[in-house]
Amino acid sequence: MLLFRSAAHGVHILGRGTLPRVAQRLPVCMQAPAAAAAPATTAAGVYDHAAIELKWQRHWDEQRTFATRRRPGKDKRYVLDMFPYPSGAGLHVGHPEGYTASDIMARYCRMCDYDVLHPMGWDAFGLPAENAAIANNVPPAKWTQENIANMRDQLKSMGLSYDWNRELTTCEPDYYRHEQKMFLDFLE
Repeated sequence: MLLFRSAAHGVHILGRGTLPRVAQRLPVCMQAPAAAAAPATTAAGVYDHAAIELKWQRHWDEQRTFATRRRPGKDKRYVLDMFPYPSGAGLHVGHPEGYTASDIMARYCRMCDYDVLHPMGWDAFGLPAENAAIANNVPPAKWTQENIANMRDQLKSMGLSYDWNRELTTCEPDYYRHEQKMFLDFLE
């Protein structure tokens, strides 16, 4: 069993066996599109990082580059980060530390031809988000959803390889109903 843990940020990678050597060739989903050969520059010849980042973020979204896939006979890996609390208006500088470590592992596993589930979510159910909303005189549901949207944009701008189709929000009934049922099952 492979286990990677960052005590500071609760990063976990679980799987069976050891990771093989990285393949010589990148998978098709990670190859650059043909039009990406020339660097983006402004009219003055200055390297335009914002245009390049936006271009690649759009490419990854359109191509679903980081979508979880399940291929019969392939080993799989699950890379899970600790979900951020959307009680504040945005991420802090400590978030990228843990998220970058797990993203490196997820990308490495993909390059080794594993099927990788690397989701992101929001630990939005409870007092931190509710107290922050009350302190800012905003309804908790509105406060939480606005903060989630902002934090999602921030994470996407970092270029992390999350499967955004697997996003979880703990304050949504589709999520917490399972926890409530499990709790009631434990009581029986």
